[in-house]
Amino acid sequence: MQPLAENLQELFDHCGGDMAHAIEKRLRPLYLHGKDAAPDLDILQRNRTEKQRPNLRLALAAAREERPQLVPRIQRQIENGFRFYPAQVKAIGETVAMLRHHKAGFMVADCGAGKTAMGAAAIHLTMERRRNRPRYRRKDAPYRVLVMCPNHLVSKWQREAEWLVPNCTAIIVRTFPEVSMLHRPFRQRRIRELRATEGVAAKRRLTKALALADALKHRNLYVIMSKDTAKLGHDVALPCAVPRFDKDHPPDPRDGKWAACPNCGDLLVCK
Repeated sequence: MQPLAENLQELFDHCGGDMAHAIEKRLRPLYLHGKDAAPDLDILQRNRTEKQRPNLRLALAAAREERPQLVPRIQRQIENGFRFYPAQVKAIGETVAMLRHHKAGFMVADCGAGKTAMGAAAIHLTMERRRNRPRYRRKDAPYRVLVMCPNHLVSKWQREAEWLVPNCTAIIVRTFPEVSMLHRPFRQRRIRELRATEGVAAKRRLTKALALADALKHRNLYVIMSKDTAKLGHDVALPCAVPRFDKDHPPDPRDGKWAACPNCGDLLVCK
C-alpha cells in the first residue's frame, strides 16, 4: 500500500484543509472575526480622537516649519480621527471573548502592534459587559482596574487609558502611602489630618487627595503599578540605617562608616 505522504509537509499539503475544517468544527473558536459581532469601539475611538487632536494640531504647526513632507499625513489623521486596524479589532474581540469564558487570557504580538491600546480597550469592554449583568444595581457605576506592567510602560499605560477609556482617571502608584490612599478609611482619616494642617504642602496634598476621592466615586479608575514596585513591601527591614548626626557634635571619624543598628541605634564601625 502506497503511503499518502512521505513526510509531514506532504501530509499538510494533501490534508491540511480537511484537518483545519475538522478542528474548527469540533473545537469552535470563541470568536470568529467576520461571523461574530465585532466589538463596539466607537466610543473609545471617538474619545481618543478628541484627546489627540490638540497634540496633532501642535505637530501640524511644527511640521509646516521643519518637515513639510509630514503635513499631508498629519492632516489626514486630524480629519479621519483615530481608528483601530482590522487586525487590532480582531485581537480585541478575541480577548473579550476569552475573558467572557475564562479568568485570564493572553495577547501576544510584536513590538509596536498596539498591545497597550488593545489591552485597555479589551479591559473596558469586559468591565462594561460585566456591569450590565442583573446583579449590578447601578449600571453606570464606575469600575476599578489594577494594571501591573514593566517599569518603562507605566507612563504609556496611563496615557493610553486616559486617551481611550471614557470618564477615566489613571494614576501611578509607587509607594505604599499612595496605595493606602485607595483604602477608604485611611483616605478619609488622611483628608481630616490634612484639613487640620496648615502650610502650602499640606494644601497641595489635600487637593490631590480630594481629587482622588472624587475619581474613586465618579470615574473609572486605572491604578498602574510597575512589577518592580510590586516586589517591594512596606514592612521590609533594612540591615542598617544611616543616622542623622548633630552638626555641633559629630561622631568621631575614627569610628569608621557612619552606620547604625536599626534596633538599638549604636554605631556600626569597621574593624
